[in-house]
Amino acid sequence: MNKNEFILSHSTPIGFLGLGIMGMPLVKRLIEEDYNVIVYNRTNEKALKLKKEYPQIKIAESYQSLAESAEIIFLLLSDNRACRQVLLHYPGNLSDYLKKDQTLVNLSTISPELSMRLDAELTCSYLEAPLVGSKQPAEQGELVLLTAGYKHVFEALEPIWKIWSKKTYYLGDVGTAARFKLVNNLIMSLSLLSLSEGMALAENLNLDMNILLDLFNHSVISSPLVQLKAKTIKNKDFTPNFPLKHAQKDLKYALRMAEHEKLSLPSASIANEIFKKEVSNGSSDDDFSAVSRYYQ
Repeated sequence: MNKNEFILSHSTPIGFLGLGIMGMPLVKRLIEEDYNVIVYNRTNEKALKLKKEYPQIKIAESYQSLAESAEIIFLLLSDNRACRQVLLHYPGNLSDYLKKDQTLVNLSTISPELSMRLDAELTCSYLEAPLVGSKQPAEQGELVLLTAGYKHVFEALEPIWKIWSKKTYYLGDVGTAARFKLVNNLIMSLSLLSLSEGMALAENLNLDMNILLDLFNHSVISSPLVQLKAKTIKNKDFTPNFPLKHAQKDLKYALRMAEHEKLSLPSASIANEIFKKEVSNGSSDDDFSAVSRYYQ
């Protein structure tokens, strides 16, 4: 397998690095479709817990053993810093062991600049494929995938895309998928903040919140985001599906893109400060709808 050839079968050893909120359900769906999966997590506890549930999986003990065992490696980490640590900065990291005939698929939401740097510097084939969706869509195979990079890799991985997603886009050059993802998440976070403000006003006016949520469902603002997050805000149940710290990170990356384009985004700048404040106030690992605490 090289940059000009890619073949996927159920016997192909597939590595997966990153067993977080999103990574765990993606790995489980691969296992349940009888793919040959090798997992690695920097904290081994999650990998051991997964093996108890699925004894057939293999656990790599190091970056080296993961690279030596897998032909394709999926990477799903939290941010630029985590990806740099694994792929660029430190001796003995994963990139030291990747070879030309391997493929790295980066599912992480990172800046387009870093994604392009990885594509340029890594020895292996590289495909960026940030995920649109949260924990529940990942569990149900209802994500949207944004991909860019080697088109033949994208096409060869179609069976896996079908396991994970309801819609997949191929967007051309590396960096493009990251840009689309950050624009999407910028709009999502601004929409959530608007919802939080409106519900805070309604609560202070002593309006019936059940009627308000029903109104949302029958008005032009109805959307999956509003339907889901209005309930979490009303019930103050901030069990994480998409952590607040990750939403704030994506706002930060989107604002950097805008700065590069010399474009002012005042609403996004204000939203970023509000998200940062709630991260520092202890809501970092809660669902991003916990930003509504700002108005309490």
